[in-house]
Amino acid sequence: MDENFWTAYHPEQGEGTSLFSNLTPEDRKMLYRATGAIITPDGTSLGPGAEKSLDLVLEIAGDRAQRRNGLDATSPLTKDYLEALFAKYEGRKAFDVATLGKALDYLRGEDRSTGR
Repeated sequence: MDENFWTAYHPEQGEGTSLFSNLTPEDRKMLYRATGAIITPDGTSLGPGAEKSLDLVLEIAGDRAQRRNGLDATSPLTKDYLEALFAKYEGRKAFDVATLGKALDYLRGEDRSTGR
C-alpha cells in the first residue's frame, strides 16, 4: 500500500472520536505488516488479521492516549516497547511470537511476508 493510503485514513492525531484516532500512520503500517489488519480511525478493522489484532491495537492506542509506557502522541514504537507489551500479555492470541517477529521486522525495515 502506498504512503497516501496511511495518511488518508489518519485525521489530525487525537481529534477523532475513537481511541483509534491516537494511532499514528506508522502504528497502522506496523499493525498491518504484523497482523494483516487495516485499522481506520473510526475503529473499523479490515483484513484477515482484524479480529486477532484487536487486543494489540487497543493496547497501543490506549498507551498513546494515556501517555503511558513511554508512548506519547508522536513517539515511535520501539523494540523495547513491543517486547515489554508482548511479554505482559504472553499467551493471548494477538501477542504470539510470529506477530512480535513481524512487528520487530517492520521496525528494522524488513517484511517477512515479501522477503524485503
